[in-house]
Amino acid sequence: MASNPAQQKIIIYDAHCIICNSSVQFIAKNDKSNMLYFTYPETKTGKKYAQMLPDDLTPDMTVAFVSGSEVFVMSDAVIEIARHLKFPYNLIKGLRVVPKSWRDALYKFVAKNRFRFYKRRQSCILPSPALREKVID
Repeated sequence: MASNPAQQKIIIYDAHCIICNSSVQFIAKNDKSNMLYFTYPETKTGKKYAQMLPDDLTPDMTVAFVSGSEVFVMSDAVIEIARHLKFPYNLIKGLRVVPKSWRDALYKFVAKNRFRFYKRRQSCILPSPALREKVID
């Protein structure tokens, strides 16, 4: 992991969510910067960064993207993560022109219904060996 805290880019995700796990695998495969790391709320690192979330959010309600001392949540996190992806996926950052209230409303709808669309896993999915190097406790 990047030794300089200002360079650390950490994605906190729900390891029990199929959509989240699939997204993490996709992000790791398309990370052009090779600076993205992953954790989940139950880990030591996840708990540390979860304290940086806005008071009205918990880690199971949103993906969070920590870049140095900045924390991005919901659609802002998705857009910031996209900035680090290979072309054409980095074009998602263009969604910033859509009003945040609209983006977050769509994000909240998917987050609220994700376990209706896909079942919740009782245990975490084991990451591939390549991805395991990017998952931090």
